[in-house]
Amino acid sequence: MAARWDDLKAVMHLVRAGSLAGAGDALKVNYTTVARRISRAEKALGAVLFERLADGYRPTRAGHTVAREAAKMEGSEFDLLRLLGR
Repeated sequence: MAARWDDLKAVMHLVRAGSLAGAGDALKVNYTTVARRISRAEKALGAVLFERLADGYRPTRAGHTVAREAAKMEGSEFDLLRLLGR
């Protein structure tokens, strides 16, 4: 199963924001949706992307890698939309 773009964006925003709520705000979704997307990304990629701690989610090395690559993809998406005049 391939990872979905929405799931990769959730990983990226969770790393950026540092919390499910912050990622949810950035994505305009509920924090529980972010948690589901993170779980789905981990399953699709076969990797643990975050440690679940009492005080929140901490990205693993794999989580940082996915977030970094998703940021590159986001930049490409913005470039494409700009080229299309959107």
